[in-house]
Amino acid sequence: MSFPKRLTSAVAATAFVFASFPAAQLSALSSRPNETANPLCPFGPGIARWAVKTSVPPGQPTTDFTDVKLDDLINAPDLEVDQATRAAMFRAYTATRTGAALAEPSPGLTARMRWASPAQPFTLSLPGITPRLVAKAASIAQTVSDKGEMPPSAPFALLTAQLGGQRIPDPVTIGGRQLREGNFIRVSGVVLASTCEHDDGDFHVDLGDSANSDTCAVVEVPNSAYIEQQPLAQMIGAAEAKAKGLARGEDVSVIGQLFYDTAHGGTSSPGGGRGVGHCAQSLWEVHPVFAISVSS
Repeated sequence: MSFPKRLTSAVAATAFVFASFPAAQLSALSSRPNETANPLCPFGPGIARWAVKTSVPPGQPTTDFTDVKLDDLINAPDLEVDQATRAAMFRAYTATRTGAALAEPSPGLTARMRWASPAQPFTLSLPGITPRLVAKAASIAQTVSDKGEMPPSAPFALLTAQLGGQRIPDPVTIGGRQLREGNFIRVSGVVLASTCEHDDGDFHVDLGDSANSDTCAVVEVPNSAYIEQQPLAQMIGAAEAKAKGLARGEDVSVIGQLFYDTAHGGTSSPGGGRGVGHCAQSLWEVHPVFAISVSS
């Protein structure tokens, strides 16, 4: 079940330094573009899990990364939601939207999900589904839809709203290695496209195994104006400039944070409709990218 198109009144309300990053000091979000940042394209702050997309776990050296094969990232396992959890979320969401039984929040839910292929358990305890959580989830879905992208299903929108600025703690097996969201990885591929998102200033780079590939992994370089951690901001600034000059068919390697884009989950497209021609096959991506090297 996906959120409706509009909200109703019921829910309105390549040099790597041997350094550790200090804890993030993220600025408060603003609905206005940052006009002093001299951005590479117009932008404003993002919404869905923005604090994760614009930071990295404190204390992790930039040299502490894992090499991941492109094909393994493209085919990394996604979350599956079991039927009982889906039904429970639907009931709670519907009751909240229609104003039924709002005197008390709905009981907390245990969201039973699993990483597919190979199957690994992933259990997340959600708080009571309140009008505020539903409104936040619906707002996330609406924002994605307004960008002309596939909005998440209700379970993934609620998961996105609940996670907020937290990273998914459960490990996932990618290419035979156990990794977690927030780990640094390096992946190499051929540039299929490099485009700037005009809503948040992120450069989206689609990497394939050849210039004619119809599948890809998405890696994203955020606008460095929103990065408070040092030296992360400088590194991302350099990566940002390189992303602007990338051309289709170039061989590149990128290093950055492993990130699971829950805000595009549960759609009819395996990668949430991400990438040019919906080439993404999984919701796993590299975001933020803080280093790009181009093969000569």
